[in-house]
Amino acid sequence: FYDWPVTASHFGVVAACLTGVLTLTDNPQPVGILVLILGSAAVGAGVVGWLARQLRAVASTDLLTGLPNRQAFEALLPREMARANRDGAPLCLAVVDVDDFKEINDTHGHQAGDDILAALPGLWQGALREADVLARVGGDEFVVLLPDCPLTDAVTVLERMGAVGRPTCSVGVAALGEGESADRLMARADRALYEAKRTGVGRVVADHAADPEPEPVAR
Repeated sequence: FYDWPVTASHFGVVAACLTGVLTLTDNPQPVGILVLILGSAAVGAGVVGWLARQLRAVASTDLLTGLPNRQAFEALLPREMARANRDGAPLCLAVVDVDDFKEINDTHGHQAGDDILAALPGLWQGALREADVLARVGGDEFVVLLPDCPLTDAVTVLERMGAVGRPTCSVGVAALGEGESADRLMARADRALYEAKRTGVGRVVADHAADPEPEPVAR
């Protein structure tokens, strides 16, 4: 339904034109009326489909940055994890936090903070691979999903990303383990981020441990 509004609208235009031809040539009215009804229904369905697609896009997009939001990311992550497990491919998840962001807001105002958040993704995208997915999940926190990427390569990509733009960012990254849940993977990446922020700024820390159930980091 969401993918055929243009086709439906085209059909509606053709049906309307055909109705006009039938009317001009004095063809039986019932046929013209039937075509008009079908064309109008197609146009209506096309408009509704287009509106539904726009609403779905708005619901899954962060308005400040234009990136996928938390809802979109939480829908994507299980699918990518299932694909990685099925194909036996590596998958890494990184959590990115802007360093000293509260100080930026307190010193320069929230508008300056919003300007920084809006600008950083454009800088980061050039350092990420084409297949990588960058999303904003709230405040000054972003996530990066790196499919088909071993942990060592992910660290290299994220260090390159962190070197672009100011202010600096701290990053925690974890590789998907066998049979691992999305919550556990996120908790491990969160734990690595906490370690990165504890030991300095602008650092990328990888979580190599495989604890049974790492505790989520309290924000």
